[in-house]
Amino acid sequence: MTSPTSDLGLVERRVATPLGPMTVHAAATRSSDTALILVHGAAGSWRTWRELLRRAEDGGDPLRDVVAVDLPGWGASGALARPTRATVDDMTETLVTAAEACGYSRWRVLGHSMGGLLALHLACREPVRTVGVLCVSASLAGVLESLRAPMRTLGRRGRLPALVLLRFALAAVAPIEPPIRALVRGLGRMGLVRLLAAPLFRHPLQAPADTVRDLAVDLRPRSFVAAALAVRDYDVGRWRAIVAPVVALSGDRDRFTARGDLDGLRELLPTARTEVLEDCGHFPQVEQPERLLSLLRELSPSDPGCRSE
Repeated sequence: MTSPTSDLGLVERRVATPLGPMTVHAAATRSSDTALILVHGAAGSWRTWRELLRRAEDGGDPLRDVVAVDLPGWGASGALARPTRATVDDMTETLVTAAEACGYSRWRVLGHSMGGLLALHLACREPVRTVGVLCVSASLAGVLESLRAPMRTLGRRGRLPALVLLRFALAAVAPIEPPIRALVRGLGRMGLVRLLAAPLFRHPLQAPADTVRDLAVDLRPRSFVAAALAVRDYDVGRWRAIVAPVVALSGDRDRFTARGDLDGLRELLPTARTEVLEDCGHFPQVEQPERLLSLLRELSPSDPGCRSE
């Protein structure tokens, strides 16, 4: 089933997955056999990417073959069918399902936060069909350590007190998610969510108003907790098997990624390119979209396998 979704040239589709129904916002027409899969983090939805998509449109070079997902449990998708037993493999399989449902056989993947981990895992699982990975503020080894042993890491320099506190807060309110979401949406209408979202941005007052409102709408405590359980014991050593080009970015003022994680990724995957963005928080796609667009175009496939239709 498809329907118009926005002024960004995307069409909404509903896709069945083992984790439950999934909403996908995809390009209305295909220009190649290679999708650009956009994967949000544990505190977002496909709307995470709207500022990036708009900036590309405004620059006269819109992103093509977009498959922007709402992972099951987030955004317009249904609740997770198995919230306490969802795995990284399960979540990654939904990305394959989404791309194939939209008619693509290969993909580049752009993942934010938890979506960055899923992007890297997809490159492990599908080495032939994954032609490039761009990770933005990805959940790497330090993040996973903080999820595994929050109290032990809370006071350690360079670790992630903001992430630990957020996880505890969302776990506490997950049993009463509906009224909490209603409260946060109400704060959004009053313009107060910007205060709650401030830790996510280097310059919270400059973040677009609709981006901040989207964070309120997209709050999913139960799904966040399920995702933390799914990823915390993930073996990052699997990334040694990745053959696709990988670029990983993080902001120098990001409170939700660990210092040294990009160095750790390069130790596992010496071919990976890493970059620290100055004066940037956890959402580079909002605060520095031009840099992401430049890197995406460098990862664009140009081989004969990408046929025009």
